[in-house]
Amino acid sequence: MQRFVTLKMALYSLLALVGLYIVVVIGFETGLGIWQPTWANTLYITTTDHRGNQNTRVLSGLYMGDDLYVRANHWPRDWYHDAMARPNVNIDRGHGTRQFVAVPVSGEEERRVNAQHGIRLKWRILTGFPPLKIIRLDPTTHQGNLSDQENST
Repeated sequence: MQRFVTLKMALYSLLALVGLYIVVVIGFETGLGIWQPTWANTLYITTTDHRGNQNTRVLSGLYMGDDLYVRANHWPRDWYHDAMARPNVNIDRGHGTRQFVAVPVSGEEERRVNAQHGIRLKWRILTGFPPLKIIRLDPTTHQGNLSDQENST
């Protein structure tokens, strides 16, 4: 009987820890969604939802040479689904808005981006280990390369 009580208490303790972890992840993700902090590599992506409404989110740009990537690395990711369904997006990096086409990334290209722009374990823990999805943002017209765009404004 004592062993059953001990197992029962261990199970309750484990469930309490899992519940606490879920609350921490929800709180962290909610805080990021509300305050949307910005950094040096911040960009604003405007996507169009299925109703035709435009929505703007703060993301971190991942730069590799002349290519620009963004990563869905949180559970709230409507912007990602909108970009995949309607890939014409607007990007503002603080120098005016430009049009891009969102292209899903996989395979070797995905491995290269993740190798250069890894995510710390602490971040993965705080965000609840969401699946990582990467998008390459291709300019819709010849707008010069990314470094030319930054230097021209």
